[in-house]
Formats: sequence, structure tokens, C-alpha cells
Amino acid sequence: MEDDFKHLVRISRKDVDGNKTIQHALTEIKGIGLSLSRSICLTLGLNTDDQIGYISEEDVSKIEALLENPQEYNIPDWMLNRRNDYATGDDLHLIESDLDMTLRDDLNRMKKTRSYK
Repeated sequence: MEDDFKHLVRISRKDVDGNKTIQHALTEIKGIGLSLSRSICLTLGLNTDDQIGYISEEDVSKIEALLENPQEYNIPDWMLNRRNDYATGDDLHLIESDLDMTLRDDLNRMKKTRSYK
């Protein structure tokens, strides 16, 4: 079992610490909080208390697929961080650099229209 342990696990362009539990390791990814992390574990049937360094590459790819399109996995809309997107009107969940760029674009749009709060 020691041979299967990975000290760093790469999930969606982010290296997470393999010693942390799955639930807490997923929160290292910008855009994922504790409630969404727990929901991901429950949806995929992962034990929240297992160390993320022991999960298989198949489970990592399942997590990445869920993060790409959480609505396919029946994650509730209220857990998404970009509901009713300005450009498309869709409910989205953005992570990492996508979240940063969208926030920056939103702020620039509000500054341009002089409605920045």
C-alpha cells in the first residue's frame, strides 16, 4: 500500500498535498469550498476521510470530469459559483485561473459602466 501513495496529486492544474484527506485536499483548489468538496466525495462514492495520496488515477479523472461539468453529476445549482452567467445565462462552476479571469472581466465591465460597487 505504501507504493501506491503519491505525495502530490495533480487535479485540474493544481498540485494538492497527498497527506490531506480528500475533503480537505479538494479545498486547496481555488473555487472549491468544503461543502462542494463533501458533495463531490458523496457523489463519486469516495470516503471523505481517506488520504488523497491513495486514490487511483481513475478517481482523479472522475473528480476532474465532475469539476468540468458538475451539473451532469446532479450537483445542485446553488453550489455553483457562477450562476446565471452574464454572457451566456448558464449556470457554471469556475475554478483556478478561469475564476480569476472571469472576476477580473466582471470588475472591468462594472468599472466601464461606472457601476462598480
